[in-house]
Amino acid sequence: MTNPDLPPSSSDLHDADRELARRGLFPTSGELPPEATARLAAGPAPGPERVEGVLLGAALGSALGRQVTGMRPEGIQRRFGWLAELEVPRRMRACPQTDDSHTLRLTLKACMQKEAPAAEAFATELIQHRDALAHLGRASSEAMRRLAEGRRWWRAGTPSAGNGAALRAAAIGLAFGDDLEALRREAARNAVVTHADRLAVAASAVVAHAVALLARTPEGCLVPEAFLEHLIAGLGDLGDAYGKDRRPEAQGSRILLAERLRTVGTLLGQSPKEAFGITQNGAYVLETLPAALWCFLEHPEDPELAILTAVNGGFDADSVASLTGAFAGAYRGASGLPSRWAERLAGAREFKRLARRLATGTHDTSQGAGAADRVHVSVLLDRSGSMGSIQEDTLGGFNAFVAKQRALPGDCRLTLVQFDTGDPQEVTLDAAPIGSVQDLDEASYEPRGGTPLLDALGTLLERLDLREEADPDEQQLVVVITDGHENASCSYSRAQVLGMVEERKASGWAFVFLGANIDAFGEGQSLGLGRGQVGAWRHTRRGVRDSFEQVEEATALYRATGRAERGELACMLMEEVRTRRSTRRPRAGGSSQEA
Repeated sequence: MTNPDLPPSSSDLHDADRELARRGLFPTSGELPPEATARLAAGPAPGPERVEGVLLGAALGSALGRQVTGMRPEGIQRRFGWLAELEVPRRMRACPQTDDSHTLRLTLKACMQKEAPAAEAFATELIQHRDALAHLGRASSEAMRRLAEGRRWWRAGTPSAGNGAALRAAAIGLAFGDDLEALRREAARNAVVTHADRLAVAASAVVAHAVALLARTPEGCLVPEAFLEHLIAGLGDLGDAYGKDRRPEAQGSRILLAERLRTVGTLLGQSPKEAFGITQNGAYVLETLPAALWCFLEHPEDPELAILTAVNGGFDADSVASLTGAFAGAYRGASGLPSRWAERLAGAREFKRLARRLATGTHDTSQGAGAADRVHVSVLLDRSGSMGSIQEDTLGGFNAFVAKQRALPGDCRLTLVQFDTGDPQEVTLDAAPIGSVQDLDEASYEPRGGTPLLDALGTLLERLDLREEADPDEQQLVVVITDGHENASCSYSRAQVLGMVEERKASGWAFVFLGANIDAFGEGQSLGLGRGQVGAWRHTRRGVRDSFEQVEEATALYRATGRAERGELACMLMEEVRTRRSTRRPRAGGSSQEA
């Protein structure tokens, strides 16, 4: 018996569009003014610099604005003066990105895959990342609940004109920016997943169109009034979308989105107080979008000032600043954004990788590992003195792990780093092709000293950053095997390493942590790893061999999984290993038994 609310296949897309059109949530007109399409057709496709600029600008604006969201401008002035810096929370190495930045990336990833309609893929991403998106607005949260219950993507949205859909629509402008009709359709489909409202749909189309235009506009060539008219013309049959003017003096009168966009041009040159007094800058999309357009167009050649104008305007500062940053990044590129902010933002390196893939057309696929699917496994192996009693079995376990990996298809390289107080970073293997790796022997692994785990892991991650910069498409899997508490680090604090791990997790890296003689799950959590990334082993001869068997199973599973599914698997590798083991008959002399 089938569930009528199961997610649709590609063949259902036409039916979804027809239903949305009946509900007034889908653009139906194929007739757009020539001036609305000419600019996109004439402009060159944006390169990685502009694509990265959109992602980075949106993330920076959202993170900066989060510091003062809900505050009035005068309150910000009393507390900060002019807020101009991105503050890193205590005990963190970098400022985490917001949930709105996360959904923007999920939207772009959904647009880049080719296995399902983009809206369906986005709905699937929301379900998979639901637990990590705890701070989205009410409409998005309710939609995620309905999707998790099996509701189809085009029936999950809430009738809401909040700004959540518009905040991720910049991704639509990047992925479909060469075809205005396709852009409008995809903006509508993506919006209704969470916001089933005509104004929310129209605003999403405007955001996508704006990003597409700006990413194709040479620096110094932007004419604000003409730009706004292009956006209005691009609304087409969505031009009748309206909302209520929430200013007290307006008494709830109706106002067209197109009319409000045109008003933005008349406000250029006025003060933020005067401009926001007209547009307002709340979470209502009829306020958020015009306010962001004004901030950007008031300072188109100065992204920093544009974003800070939105931030210091208060109210829904993170949303207005996020859209402002997306517009500024589309027009000026990543290099036009303040580097001092980007250096403090966690996960920013992922933007460069996504930008390169989108700009070069190397989209994600769901194919299994192959010659073009490169995986780099880095094993950080404890070599402290307490490992001496199980040295022989540690060597045997590692060598058996390598032998099994050699037999698997695909391009895999292996790095082995041993650590102790004598040397927290002895690189025994440096990205060696798996087929050429020789067995370890007692001369190449001699336990000694203490356990500088933080120094070892921090240094390894810094090393791997250089590798990722050289080859952003290589998949990174980091494995840590230790048998004791951190007791000897002096270069890295726990807070620093926690921030580093979280930043790289946000970039798509996979981690596995296996610990003995400690609370492995508590230790893993202190390093930024969830239960699904952690395993425990007994400090016995059989136990250490079993730890490498777990690593072998996790690595084989990761390598055999298609790139499109690895993002979800990265957070659940060890949980998946445990689940698979629980379905098999226990072996004699398992991990709980000493040899």
